Amino acid sequence: MGFQYSLESVLQYKKKVEDNKKEKFIHANNQFSDESSVLESICEHYNETLEQLSSKEAFLILEQKNYMAYITNLHQKMERQKIRISDCRRKRDMARMELENAQKDRKIMENLEEKELNRFKEDMKQREEKELNEMASISFIRRKSEESKNGV
Repeated sequence: MGFQYSLESVLQYKKKVEDNKKEKFIHANNQFSDESSVLESICEHYNETLEQLSSKEAFLILEQKNYMAYITNLHQKMERQKIRISDCRRKRDMARMELENAQKDRKIMENLEEKELNRFKEDMKQREEKELNEMASISFIRRKSEESKNGV
């Protein structure tokens, strides 16, 4: 008779939920990293454009107007990207919380399994002791009975 956890199906379900939450967190974290990289790229391009503008000694008014419009456009892109990053950060944090909760749920089920296994082992030990005691008692009774037959 082997040990079988009575809530094994629940534990397996909790593990699947945790795996799903882990995948969701990884996806959200990757998306956050990707959006952060996009912002870094935009910022680098923005700074390079400012350097180009400041290094130019003479340019036409139309050229200056185009530079300013382009810089304004880059600045707006940076602001929109910051909003995207903020949204991704929020989603990542939510996914992390969900993953942590799923991990706690799984650990609770594993702790219950461990307790149930310990109870099972203790019950088996008690049964073995009881059987050994019964066998010792039977052996003792047989010996006494044989001694009484033999007249000792």
